[in-house]
Amino acid sequence: MKILNWMVIGLLVPGMIACSSKPTKEEEPHKVKAQVQNESRPQAPWAPYRRVSFDEIFGGYLYNEIVHQKKGAVDLYINSDDDLYKQYSVAKEVGHKDRVTAVQVRAYDQIVNSKNKGLMERKFIIMTKMELGKYNNELQGFPLYARHPVGAGDVIFTYSNGHYPRRYEGKRGLPVRATASGVTKAEIALSLKGWVMPASVETAYRMLKAVSDTDREYLDVWSILLYKLEHCKLYENKRKYSRDIERSVGCRGTVEDVYAYLSKEQVRRDVLPWKVMKKVDPVVWCEKVFGKMAHFCKPKK
Repeated sequence: MKILNWMVIGLLVPGMIACSSKPTKEEEPHKVKAQVQNESRPQAPWAPYRRVSFDEIFGGYLYNEIVHQKKGAVDLYINSDDDLYKQYSVAKEVGHKDRVTAVQVRAYDQIVNSKNKGLMERKFIIMTKMELGKYNNELQGFPLYARHPVGAGDVIFTYSNGHYPRRYEGKRGLPVRATASGVTKAEIALSLKGWVMPASVETAYRMLKAVSDTDREYLDVWSILLYKLEHCKLYENKRKYSRDIERSVGCRGTVEDVYAYLSKEQVRRDVLPWKVMKKVDPVVWCEKVFGKMAHFCKPKK
């Protein structure tokens, strides 16, 4: 037996009655029908937004480094791009200074002229499965958990550029390249502290009763998180038994809204959410979830 038995009712839009006479340009039936369908179809609050990509995260970080005149951004970009790196390393090995400079200028221009300069001002979405904590009468709902939290109330999402730089063995004059000399991974940490799925006592009772009739151990819901990035920084991790250094860009973000659905199939832009989560005081939320003695509940000074 599943938690709740829900039926999705589709919205049917009646077709337009075709005119017997030839339609004028202003009355083209297919255009009128499309307009009626667009007006009748619901739109989820998060519909205008999309997922962030690795290139956007990395590009936004590099642009911010350039703006603040920090050194190393151009070299990091070159090391993370196979095409630029090949040109740069070969030109450097043979002592072709003009080509070395040309590659550096090209990399700089690509960073400065990228579309990622306004990364921190934009909003993005991520779909994930959220676990519901123990029902709390004072919070009037279920506190949200991450299935695999990192730290107290944090969840990490990992992005990759889809490839890993290969090692060039140095044959025929080609230089040796470390396996992870550039950035191939980005991570976003979002805090869920303060977020609650509102539910009355009666609703909570029915939900928990439904779960008790199954072999499931917890309640969870598919959710869309709407967030903004706060800041990003470069992380370096030296691999064990290797001279290679693994580099990644890590960002922290602020969750602005959370929308819950009853199933993964319902998470669509043209389907309204089942529940809109509410935000309460993060310190109060943390103490209710982890206990008042939890040191990480207090705000950092």
